[in-house]
Amino acid sequence: MRDSGIILSMFQNPSDNEIRALLTRSHRLAVVGLSPKPARPSFRVSQQMQAWGYEIVPVRPMVESVFGQAAYARLEDVPGKVDIVNVFRNAEEVDAVVDSAITIGAPAIWIQQGISTTLLLSAPSPQDFSW
Repeated sequence: MRDSGIILSMFQNPSDNEIRALLTRSHRLAVVGLSPKPARPSFRVSQQMQAWGYEIVPVRPMVESVFGQAAYARLEDVPGKVDIVNVFRNAEEVDAVVDSAITIGAPAIWIQQGISTTLLLSAPSPQDFSW
């Protein structure tokens, strides 16, 4: 994991206006843990985001495709730019996903409510990284 001394416990959720701006300027969402099962929250949320016009890139090992889109085993395998990394993984897996999001240069990561990370963030411009 990366360590620059910026502790995420000081994090505050973005305002509604900041979230709106992020979603307005974003087009391509990599969804880590996107399930092919319609009953799962990751499926339903991603399906709605796709209906609203977002490109959904499934990131899940051992799955070929979801919503007719090719699935990738890791964020590092996704070709092209990713605007938001949306994470549907267990809390103990989140730090590794955040590290991968930083590695690919994703400008934003969306971690589901109730999940936290103890990761110390190290990014070229941490102030530009949205959570």
